[in-house]
Amino acid sequence: MASEATEPLNGPDGWFDLWHYHADFSGYGNLSASHRRRHLAAHADFFRRAAGDLHQRSEPFQLWLYLNRSDAGTDAVYVHTPNPNGTPFPLRPQVDDWEETGLAAILEGEFELPPVRVGRDTYSNFYAYAPGIGVSLE
Repeated sequence: MASEATEPLNGPDGWFDLWHYHADFSGYGNLSASHRRRHLAAHADFFRRAAGDLHQRSEPFQLWLYLNRSDAGTDAVYVHTPNPNGTPFPLRPQVDDWEETGLAAILEGEFELPPVRVGRDTYSNFYAYAPGIGVSLE
């Protein structure tokens, strides 16, 4: 089930199969740190709104922010639920370290996310989720 980023995510309890929203699909964040920050702010805004919308669901869900170390165009906010496509739920990304507290502090402070856990994968890409909002990624 797909949804436009402008639609609320709290409609009927439909399913989401790794549905995601890219604020910077064209990868302008690769041009400069200021571009990346602006798009990260848009992702954070969407994450907060999605967290509020999804809180109304009766079915389980996962919500996370994915940040690619080298390609801002793949940064996205993901929503995932049990689904008829057979994509495993809950998703457990291959994260080497869930103690990335420096990035968590930036996301919580500058970008006003709720308290998050941030993990880094083998390629130094990041996954951030908020404990207590949906099902954990760990």
